Amino acid sequence: MRILELELCNICQYKHIKVSFNEGLTAIVGPNGSGKSNLLNAAYTGITGDFSRFELSRQGLVCQYAKKGVPSSIRVLMEHLGVKAQITRTIAPSSSRELKINDQTYTAEKDVIRKIEEWFGLPIKVIGEYIFVEQWQMFSMLNSQPSERAKDLYKLFNLNKAEICYSTVNERLQHFNSLNKESTLDTASISSR
Repeated sequence: MRILELELCNICQYKHIKVSFNEGLTAIVGPNGSGKSNLLNAAYTGITGDFSRFELSRQGLVCQYAKKGVPSSIRVLMEHLGVKAQITRTIAPSSSRELKINDQTYTAEKDVIRKIEEWFGLPIKVIGEYIFVEQWQMFSMLNSQPSERAKDLYKLFNLNKAEICYSTVNERLQHFNSLNKESTLDTASISSR
């Protein structure tokens, strides 16, 4: 998954901001209170629909300078496995969401979440715990039960495909080794004559 663009309208201290992200690592820097955490939390909320990382209520996210009736929204443009999708979550004046992916539009929250989980191949929980990690929870995954952590990492890194590759390569090698043993036996019987 890669976030291409994040746009906030009347969210927290941002009247309007549009941030484009380049490939590779991106650092967001600034003094305390400048909105770094709000920017990251907005990206997380835009994708997952989980507003719990904001200290304020959902309506409390609306910029204090926003004119009454002017929309407050989070828009995330992202790409995964070569497919682009855009999700927009409107907080005010009324709450709504819209996910556009592959010329299809989803507006019901359960459909949006289901489609995002299918698209990423990950539960929303894993996205929250391993991709959008809050700075003070950086090492919290080490505190989870080993079996739970293994299941989450298995999903996160799509290890089921790695196991399929490993099994296929292993089968081919065993087949090659059996052919090689037959060839060695034939050569040995010819040279002993």
